Amino acid sequence: MLVPGWMIAASLFLMVLVLVWAMLVALRRNPFPIPDPGSKIFSAASIEAKDAFYAAPIPRGRRSLSPSG
Repeated sequence: MLVPGWMIAASLFLMVLVLVWAMLVALRRNPFPIPDPGSKIFSAASIEAKDAFYAAPIPRGRRSLSPSG
């Protein structure tokens, strides 16, 4: 059974793409807009709302979400 050349080329391209993506994710440089576990993407209406969001986990015994620690 003969496998078409374009199918082999497409498979190799896909494998290289997945390998590069996996290496970038392992280095914490996710190139895609899919949020990773450390993502802190959100919007706040004001500075006070952002500060409240960062301070919320502290009274519950969780670590701070603040980028400074």
